[in-house]
Amino acid sequence: DLTLSRDEETSTRSFIYNTSTDDYPGLNLTVASEDDAAEAAVDVDVADFTATLADDEEVVTEGDTVAVNAIINNVGDASGDRDVSLLKDGSQINSSSITGLSGGDSTEQDFEYDTTSGDANGNITLTVDTDDPSEFNDTASKEVKVEPGQFNVEIDKITDPVTAERENVTVNT
Repeated sequence: DLTLSRDEETSTRSFIYNTSTDDYPGLNLTVASEDDAAEAAVDVDVADFTATLADDEEVVTEGDTVAVNAIINNVGDASGDRDVSLLKDGSQINSSSITGLSGGDSTEQDFEYDTTSGDANGNITLTVDTDDPSEFNDTASKEVKVEPGQFNVEIDKITDPVTAERENVTVNT
């Protein structure tokens, strides 16, 4: 409560309001008394992270490692921190943290994914997600075609000759 005596015409008080990303791009703050009010518009700057991938679709063999090179941009006006995740078909498989990325700056995040036999004969989607609350360009994805692994077979030695009467044939590879 603030009470002014007859000799006091004004008094200065400070108020603190903690902003959040929900307040972006701005808000109106009001101070009111019983008979008057004052309002001020306040701009709220936020860190706004976007992701782009440095490479496109690729074809690999199961068991190969896929490199995912992402450029993370803070297109907002404020410095910020963010957790960045690599997802395979929507499930998180790896993550890293970015701290203190200034507005207008960018950084590179490198991830790797080791393909498995379950990935073969199809496409997988690898996505980098900045978990940005603005949800505007906060993810970037690429399709990776995973082909089955192949192996070569050579015959080193074979039992020769064989007879037709149930004799085993031995093949060494």
